Amino acid sequence: MGEQWTWAAICRTSKLIIAWHVGKRDQESSDSLVEDVRARLVVMPQITTDGLGLYAQPIAANFGRAVPYMQTVKSFSSRPGKPGTSEKFAVERGVDFIQKRAIFGTPDPAKATNYAIERSNLTARQWNARLRRRTLAFSKKLSRHCAAVALHYVYVNLCHIPRNMRITPAMAAGITDCQFSASWGHLTAFFAGSWGHPKSRRMGPPARGRDPVFFRVMGPASEVFCSLMGPARDAEVGI
Repeated sequence: MGEQWTWAAICRTSKLIIAWHVGKRDQESSDSLVEDVRARLVVMPQITTDGLGLYAQPIAANFGRAVPYMQTVKSFSSRPGKPGTSEKFAVERGVDFIQKRAIFGTPDPAKATNYAIERSNLTARQWNARLRRRTLAFSKKLSRHCAAVALHYVYVNLCHIPRNMRITPAMAAGITDCQFSASWGHLTAFFAGSWGHPKSRRMGPPARGRDPVFFRVMGPASEVFCSLMGPARDAEVGI
């Protein structure tokens, strides 16, 4: 099986995981991610990613070069010391820790952030031991690893109420009107793989006073993060 990377899409305000995908850290996985996210959105988003160079090509192909797209890059440096401690990092002095650069369109730098997807990744590692580094709980079969990832994200979407919210992410995004039990979440994850990909629809501008509609939340995708920002409900996607 080798190494596998979990790609995920999150709505920053509702904390909804729009889509996820387990695969290699390559162009194919990135293409699958962006294509799936495009199929699930009906309003033009603002896209924010890290500095990984695999995103620009599929974003341009699926959203067009007019989409607001910005990269946020964190500047790390190895902490001086004895060899073998490369995991420990320190911010370079005199250099901005986070640097933002516009790739396409005219994105708003104030809304460009990846904190939500980074926090979601941390939660996934804490709750799902298969995703932790240096662990004996690694998956032996890829199919079981994908199933464990699906169970986690279905639970996060339909069953879990975040600490700073009073409803589940799916309720906040307008997908459901009630909190699902864990057993219903497991059943949904079981059938999620048979639903396939949604079909893309024409994308319009953000609608004021209305939340954008997301098509079929469960299913394969890649590492993205989506947000609805401000009173105008501007849709944002960050990877």
